[in-house]
Order: sequence, then structure tokens, then C-alpha cells
Amino acid sequence: MLQRSRSFKSALVAAALCAGLAISATAHTESPAGGPKPEHYVKYRQSVFNLIRWNFGPMAAVVKGQAAYDSARFATQATRVAALAPMITEGFHPSTKGAKKTEAKDDIYANPAEFNRLAKDLETASANLARVAQSGNLNQIKPAFVATGKACGACHDKFKVDDH
Repeated sequence: MLQRSRSFKSALVAAALCAGLAISATAHTESPAGGPKPEHYVKYRQSVFNLIRWNFGPMAAVVKGQAAYDSARFATQATRVAALAPMITEGFHPSTKGAKKTEAKDDIYANPAEFNRLAKDLETASANLARVAQSGNLNQIKPAFVATGKACGACHDKFKVDDH
């Protein structure tokens, strides 16, 4: 249990460092209004999504039976996703509406309450996945993983540009 607690703390420290680096990088390139430029918000959220994908992908392979199950690794990855999920909405500043090089639909800004609700659903599901992953019981983990994937997909279905 002590090792898992350290993993969680390490994940939180890493997430905080990433956020701090992203913020400090934008502090030197502020927009005329005094805040980060829209493209920096976009880079920030894309970084968060890439980190989530980096951790979620290997868990999906385990759940699908395509990779060996390592309970400690899975728990670490689930904990990271849970630490990153609350950071998503920070990258969707109103100044990013209409931004280039993004897969986000402008519907996010027309329906912020719905976007925030779906983001909160992902936060809740991923926190539950991290909690259940600590058990090491893959039969209990799989439904929590599927719920997290559905929460992620619900937001993508509504607010992400279809790339197919």
C-alpha cells in the first residue's frame, strides 16, 4: 500500500510539474490582454490529452487481453489518468474558440455547461478507476475501465472533430 501511495504522489507531482512548466512557458509569451496566448492554451490541453492517451492506451491493451497484466503498472497508469483528467478544462479558455491546429469543436464554447459536465463525468470515472485499480483485481477493474472509456468517448462524440 505504501508503494501505491508513493506512485500516486509521484503522479501528482509529475502532473503539477507539467502544468507548472506549461504555465511558465506561457508566462513569457503573454497576449496583449495579459494572459497566455490562445495557442498556448491549445498546446497545454493537447499535452494533457497526450499524457492521458499515453497511459490509457496500455490499459486498454490489458483489458482487451492484448498485453500482460501488471497490477502495479496498471494502477500507476490509472492514477495518472485520474490526476490529469481535472486539468482538461483549464486548456479550454474562451480565447481558443476558432483556434487552428485543434480537434475541438467550437460547440464547447456554445455549450460550456454540457462540456464541463462531461469533463466532470470523466474526472469521476477516472478517479473510480484509480481507486479500483489499487485492488489489483482485473475482474473489478475492467468495468471501471470501460466506464472511464465511455466517459471519455461521450465528450469526444459531442465536442471533438470527427477525424474519420
